[in-house]
Amino acid sequence: MTTELVAELQRRAARFAAVATVQQAISATISLSEAYREIYKAVASVVDAPCFALMIADPVCEKFNAHCIVVDSQEREGESVLDFPNGTETIAKVFQTGVPIVSSKPERWWKGTIFQVASKREVQSEITAPLTYHDRTVGVMQVLSYKTNAYDAHDLDLIMLIARQAAWRILIRSIVSTSTVAIPYWMSGWVTIVA
Repeated sequence: MTTELVAELQRRAARFAAVATVQQAISATISLSEAYREIYKAVASVVDAPCFALMIADPVCEKFNAHCIVVDSQEREGESVLDFPNGTETIAKVFQTGVPIVSSKPERWWKGTIFQVASKREVQSEITAPLTYHDRTVGVMQVLSYKTNAYDAHDLDLIMLIARQAAWRILIRSIVSTSTVAIPYWMSGWVTIVA
């Protein structure tokens, strides 16, 4: 086998493992907050992701809510999550367009926040991906690295696989957690879910 073939097979195995991890973790978790952590773990297991933000859209308030913020591989909780800047340009653009962004010039949204102090150095690369299932975008995840040009097309494909799987699971979990509702089932008519 050639080195390129081995590398491609390893990338494919990583993709399948990451998607399976997200499926199992979100299905097995009791709460959405646990599911959000599992999404980060799946991402961090396949790409360099010392910093991460998972933003879920709140359609009622028309803003994003930070649900999983990681700086230097440490999850931030409580008050520090409230300091996360809602409405960064990159996150808003990806949410509105549904088009992911890979960049080696990431937006410096953390300037002047607790995250700038918490971070030991400046991030150099980012992937910002929409959490979209069919035509519904439920949020955005942003993966950040301290390495220059850390992400390529293969990494983007992998992150988008995880993002689609996460969007589906988040959508279903959030609907089920609210109450008994009748929702449009995209494939065939309507389905009623009882919480």
